[in-house]
Amino acid sequence: MGTRDKLRREQIQNGDWTQRTPPKNRPASLDSTPQPPEVAAAPFNPLKIALRYHALGFSPIPVCGPDHQCDSPGKTPHLPGWNRYGQARPTEAEVTRLFLHHQGNIGLAVLPGQIVMDVDARSGGLATWDLLLTMGKIPDGPQAMTGGGGLHIWFRLPPDVKVKAGG
Repeated sequence: MGTRDKLRREQIQNGDWTQRTPPKNRPASLDSTPQPPEVAAAPFNPLKIALRYHALGFSPIPVCGPDHQCDSPGKTPHLPGWNRYGQARPTEAEVTRLFLHHQGNIGLAVLPGQIVMDVDARSGGLATWDLLLTMGKIPDGPQAMTGGGGLHIWFRLPPDVKVKAGG
């Protein structure tokens, strides 16, 4: 497991998944949250983390780990029919069953009324995100660092806005 993956897991384990540890060349606007020293000692516990996500209103699903041999290591759902959790959240009992013995990553299915902005660090997304922040008020949303050093930023859609899935 790489350093970035360890940091991300430790941040989530700490229960504050909005915290970020910036990679090199990260724009200053994203570096505002200091990391507490006790985070480094936290063991990875997928069940605890998935239940925390669930309690926050998200729909956690088990995905493969970063060392898995597949087309998208660390991103591939380990659950047949996983997309049903993009329509309705699993129950707490389902989350417990799904993650009790899971040691891979944790994915979050996007629910109706949510949208996720993918800020891709490899194609200039962080600079664009910084520019957007200077242009006006952008609603606050939970953020998670991606494996490529970018961000996923979650937003709730206004009730009158409809987005077609898959696009």
